[in-house]
Amino acid sequence: LATDKVKSQDTDNDGIIDNGGFADQTYDAWKATGASAYCGGLHIAALRAAFEMACIMNDQNAANEYEAWLSKAKQSYNDKLWNGKYYDYDSSTSRYHDSIMTDQLAGFWYLRLCGHHYEDFEKDKVLSSLETIFKTNVMGVGNGLIGAVNGTTKDGQIETASMQSEEIWTGVTYGLSATMIMENLVNEAFLTSEGIYNTCYNVVGLAFQTPEALMHDGRFRSVGYMRALAIWSIQKAIELSTANKKKDLQIRNEDDSKLSSSVPSRLLH
Repeated sequence: LATDKVKSQDTDNDGIIDNGGFADQTYDAWKATGASAYCGGLHIAALRAAFEMACIMNDQNAANEYEAWLSKAKQSYNDKLWNGKYYDYDSSTSRYHDSIMTDQLAGFWYLRLCGHHYEDFEKDKVLSSLETIFKTNVMGVGNGLIGAVNGTTKDGQIETASMQSEEIWTGVTYGLSATMIMENLVNEAFLTSEGIYNTCYNVVGLAFQTPEALMHDGRFRSVGYMRALAIWSIQKAIELSTANKKKDLQIRNEDDSKLSSSVPSRLLH
């Protein structure tokens, strides 16, 4: 089973998958060791999905197992990686362990697009991370005109730990924008996505050969890359946000109606 394989990669039995310090994740040139913001967040999202599937299948034993595993993973994730403002890149002692990674909320992004809210990631931590990323990785590099660089140091410099940490990934920038929309950071979201869109279409003129990665100096690589299709998550985020606003308005109207009906008519005039 896939989950059995995942358990074998939790080397310290703390509930969170551990990176091995080699190319074992999509940032295969930007190595991670131990618990990491990216893989740990995806792990939590996967455990939530496994728990929900077990519930649908009425498999109580599996549901209990995944629920306990999820609870343990969430605790370890926060204990090892949360630094008060954002999630550290990983739990190692490397020079770049506390880098600010644009993709640190990837797991949360997936869950929000599936209709979940803050069952597994606290809202205040999500907002703090997004605000930090926007300040350093978006506005701090190119003043928001080229999207979000994958990594910056804690003092806001471009992270040079690897080629990939220095790059702006088109799909990651669009995913970040979608997450911002779902968290009501709409202006920040569209400024961020406008930067990468304008660069790809108008500045470098790649149109439907959208690249995977760009550098802040205008270089790019891997045209026609699939990750840029994350732009559709922006559409989904808008739809979800609109639906949630309509639902909230309906609830408020119903509450107002109940309040009005419970107040004596003589007090309404």
